[in-house]
Amino acid sequence: MNFLFKVLVAAKASSNHHKIPLDIVKHMNFNGSEDWQNLFLKHWKVFLTGTRDPDRKFHDFRNHVLHVNENYWGGAIKAATKWYRTCVDNLKAEKWEDAIYSAGVMSHYFIDPFMPFHTGQTEEEGIYHKYVEWGVLKTFSTIQGIIENKLGGYPDITLSDKDDWIDIEIKKHATLSNKYYNSLIDNYDIKNGKKKPGEGMTDKLLHDMAEIVSRTVIAGAKFFERAIMEAGVSPPRINMTIPTLLASINIPIFWIVKNIEDKAEKKFLLAQAKEYEQTGKVIKNLAEDDKEVRKLHAEEILKITVEELNNRPLNKRHKTNNRTETAKNNKSTDKSTRTKSANKKTRGKSRIKFHLELTDKVGDAPEIGGKTEERLNKVGIITISDLLNADPAKIAKDLNHSRIDTDDVLRWQKQTMLAQRIPNIRGHDVQILVRSNIDTVEKICSFDADKLLEEIDPFVKSSTGKSILRSGAVPDLEEVTDWIEWAKQAR
Repeated sequence: MNFLFKVLVAAKASSNHHKIPLDIVKHMNFNGSEDWQNLFLKHWKVFLTGTRDPDRKFHDFRNHVLHVNENYWGGAIKAATKWYRTCVDNLKAEKWEDAIYSAGVMSHYFIDPFMPFHTGQTEEEGIYHKYVEWGVLKTFSTIQGIIENKLGGYPDITLSDKDDWIDIEIKKHATLSNKYYNSLIDNYDIKNGKKKPGEGMTDKLLHDMAEIVSRTVIAGAKFFERAIMEAGVSPPRINMTIPTLLASINIPIFWIVKNIEDKAEKKFLLAQAKEYEQTGKVIKNLAEDDKEVRKLHAEEILKITVEELNNRPLNKRHKTNNRTETAKNNKSTDKSTRTKSANKKTRGKSRIKFHLELTDKVGDAPEIGGKTEERLNKVGIITISDLLNADPAKIAKDLNHSRIDTDDVLRWQKQTMLAQRIPNIRGHDVQILVRSNIDTVEKICSFDADKLLEEIDPFVKSSTGKSILRSGAVPDLEEVTDWIEWAKQAR
């Protein structure tokens, strides 16, 4: 179960309001909690949408704070209580997807007052707030390591049994967190953190955040557990495995693996993905607990042996090779689509449209022209998915071209990943971003528009930048604002 959460975090967690709620779900611990965790994993998309909607959709920022020294000013308690009740009501009605979304929203209003900068207000905070927030995101695995290895693990927390328990708990933990308010400002190394926020996280600050995050996670797990207990319902039976989770994540396995630190886990995940891609099933590379559950299910429910199950045909069509048909269809539509798109500038609030799909031919990727496409085809790189899932060093070696090395291929992959994940964005946009070392969705989202424009300016003014833009307009503040907004809607 823990590994499933690691895969999801590696693939989709782009903010603290993704990582902490997923950690909360992972730490639910009661009789039957694994069935509920499977439900959250099945509906991960709506859960993560819920965790961010207070920022992206509701914009009710007064409800994100609870100022301890100002008579608990702010609306966090009211909002958390509202969404707790909504979650319980949806659970009782067995509206599972709505319930998981509500839990995600509730987590946002619950987590914010556990974070010190949401428990008070000073002018100094304005300088440090975003740097610390992004620094925590960049060092989250380090913080988790401190919790496990230096704090002795996650704490034991018992919630109040009083009628106003939500009010009591949020006030209590906001008060505890407020004690760290000045420490965050005093101990963040702004000089080193300006360029790379993670490098501003001093040892003292990392330790403080470990204490804060550990409390937040366990208290959050208790909130979720109480909502489930109050609803008094049983979840649907769901068998979540790595292949079923991967099938719902629209990101190539190569890029997920890059974000997993443990080498053994990387190898295990790649083996499962490869077997699934080749056969539509995972049998040989199942984890031991999954193998045992599968065997017992076959014997006790399906009334067949596991060998019979292994040989049973799939109920539905799995992965097939549609490259030829895809390339054929793209050939007739690509040119006209590009021409129309080039003549129409899409703005941040306009209709969302993704211009690059995993099944598109590799020649549709940014920076890859006709001759390079032919070379890539000859070494088995036919589609966008092929490019993103391949080892860049192997591609460079197979191409055996004096002007193409591993760094070139890695740059193509980074540009292609941005173009595939971010709606509305254009090929020359992602080339500018990657060449400016802004090569992930998360990095784009971390910038203010002014800062992003400043960051890309040296490359835009370079000869290579001018060559990429050709006769096109130089990106301005409005355009980079769009890039940030579109990146926030990345798939």
